[in-house]
Amino acid sequence: MLVREVMKAEQATVTKDCPIHQALSIMVDEGASCLVVTEHGRPKGIVTEKDVVRIFAKCLGDETLPGMPVSMLMTPSPICIDLDATCRSALIFSRSLKVRHLPVVDSEGRLCGLVTQNHLLDAYARLIDENAELSQSLETLRELSLEDPLMRIGNRRAMEVALASAEAEFRRCDRPYSVALIDIDHFKCFNDTYGHPAGDKALKDVAEQIKRRLRKSDHLFRYGGEELLVLMLNTGVTAAERAGERIREGVSQLAIPNEKTERGILTISVGVASHPADCWGDLVGHADKALYRAKVGGRNRTESAQ
Repeated sequence: MLVREVMKAEQATVTKDCPIHQALSIMVDEGASCLVVTEHGRPKGIVTEKDVVRIFAKCLGDETLPGMPVSMLMTPSPICIDLDATCRSALIFSRSLKVRHLPVVDSEGRLCGLVTQNHLLDAYARLIDENAELSQSLETLRELSLEDPLMRIGNRRAMEVALASAEAEFRRCDRPYSVALIDIDHFKCFNDTYGHPAGDKALKDVAEQIKRRLRKSDHLFRYGGEELLVLMLNTGVTAAERAGERIREGVSQLAIPNEKTERGILTISVGVASHPADCWGDLVGHADKALYRAKVGGRNRTESAQ
């Protein structure tokens, strides 16, 4: 089943210059849970209920609010899905990146419709009802669990889906993206010294600290073991290097004891890579080489593939 079969083709849209009060009126009149902000038929932003709550929490009582354009309210560079993507990949993408609304675009990046998590879940519910092999359907749903159960971040499958989408967006719209590959220094030593329960807690604490240092558009995944990967959309090499260093400093500030190492605390090494690359797999490979240089160079540092 393809996204084009379940999406809502007639979606509510506005331009970036549309006044906020008018945009909200459209949402109310059409009973829309979101608005897609377009420019020349291409999605440039999205306004959801969360954005409405956020702007009112910030601007309540501000007399300038009625005249503010919708660009002040929207989430820019919305995460989109291809028209011919499968419902399964769309649902994986939506759940892994925790977005409820996905603008649907064609091969030229033009807006074709909107699909929500509810559309996708309803489609899967219908499939289950129609499927005589119920056990097979349940197994399909179990595969949609894309969150690492310990660190509560995206797992390896979710990472691959998100990277493939970022690469497609790069090729279609020339939107750059970068990755930061992160490894916790001397983590085996930490586990040997403090035990695996303490190691699990340290992994969760590190993941939480990294998430606090990320932008709303960035996404964190467990690459494997004590390695993590950050996907940074619409980000070039300079901004990615700054982000990698910001993440590294944040983990050091936790000051988690790791007394048998040279610094006495838990630290991370970071390898950063940005396009150009032939594919997202090569980009991750470049980041891995940069991470190796960070390790060889003394750990607790950020290296770039550029």
